[in-house]
Amino acid sequence: MTEPAEPVKGAAGTGAPPADGAWNQINWDNVTAEVTRLQVRIAKATRERRWNKVQALQHLLTHSRNGKLLAVKRVTENAGKRTAGVDGRIWATPMSKLKATQALTHKGYQPLPLRGLGSSKTARQSAKAHVVRYADDFIVTGANQELLEQRVKPAIEAFLSARGLQLAPEKTLVTHIARGFDFLGQNVRKYGDKLLIKPACKSVQALLNRVSEVLGKNKAATQSQVIMKLNPILRGWAMYHRHVVAAATFSRIDHLVWTKLWRWAKRRHPQKNALWIKGRYFERRGLRNWIFACHVAPPERAFRPTLFRLTTVTIKRQTKVRSDANPFDPAWTPYFQRRANGC
Repeated sequence: MTEPAEPVKGAAGTGAPPADGAWNQINWDNVTAEVTRLQVRIAKATRERRWNKVQALQHLLTHSRNGKLLAVKRVTENAGKRTAGVDGRIWATPMSKLKATQALTHKGYQPLPLRGLGSSKTARQSAKAHVVRYADDFIVTGANQELLEQRVKPAIEAFLSARGLQLAPEKTLVTHIARGFDFLGQNVRKYGDKLLIKPACKSVQALLNRVSEVLGKNKAATQSQVIMKLNPILRGWAMYHRHVVAAATFSRIDHLVWTKLWRWAKRRHPQKNALWIKGRYFERRGLRNWIFACHVAPPERAFRPTLFRLTTVTIKRQTKVRSDANPFDPAWTPYFQRRANGC
């Protein structure tokens, strides 16, 4: 992400972004509707195999003011908005976002293909690699370590270097799938013939550290206040990992969080015995004991706050989207509606 040195100048009805300070006054419903309309037209032309039409519409979309505005909005207002990209920049102010919109230009840019990895059919088959990417994080898989270290990695480094970028050493690793690797907070590893994706140990530890931090900063807070601070953290983490092999991890985290809460409660009442502390902060519900919950609703709440337990989240496997499915093609609307409804 780069920011142009020149100030932004407004120009109504042109490809230039609005004047400074107008970012929050943009009618995003209209912007989204116009971009969606073009995407639907591209999907329709693709289905009809009208490739010249597809190319023309893609050019129109990538050069449109609305397309650039929406692209910058999605990058700067998503969950990773505080994390810089490979260029180390963050667009945090309305002015920087407008400048970023203006910087999205094709002038002077020529895509550079990666160097060929082999000329013969056998070489091409043995040199076959696959890429999985999310934002500026990506995985490259290959047939062997030699291919990845001696051919793929240098090719990627050359590709990035030509654009003023480089691989982050602390995030770059060549490893065997049997040893596994972490990607986006999850560990990908093959056990025998089975590939399993689990919450990464670093992600688990980061969650537990955050819980400890909340409890450490709220030693004198009420039980209700502590629960209301912890619940969004625990629920958000569980929802992110609910599509992978996480049941055992959820159970372990529930136990470790309980031990931290027990220490927090004991620290508040050093003169009280364990039975008194249990009765004050924990309760029994049905077959479950040691539920960290308020016995009465606090004055500021209309309900009794109860600590969220990760094991209440149902593990739901993510079904792979069909390769030919297009969310912008109306013909596929029923398919995506069924997916949204869990069918």
